[in-house]
Amino acid sequence: WLVALQAGEQITVTQNSTAIDPIVYITQGGVDLAFDNNSGGGVNARLVYTAPSTGNYEVRTMAAVAGTAGAYSATFTIA
Repeated sequence: WLVALQAGEQITVTQNSTAIDPIVYITQGGVDLAFDNNSGGGVNARLVYTAPSTGNYEVRTMAAVAGTAGAYSATFTIA
């Protein structure tokens, strides 16, 4: 997902699953800025990131273990 953030805005991304071990990345221009694997409780991911500058950021959600697949839910909050 592509998300437009203003400098100082905070995005919280939560990814939950009982089928996979979720991981969340925030990237910009192909560079990983932050990631989280297990801060959402159990194997669930929860990433809180504050944008240092105004721009477009990419949120990537996936399974932490290559080759695994399954259903998950992802939520975004921007404040």
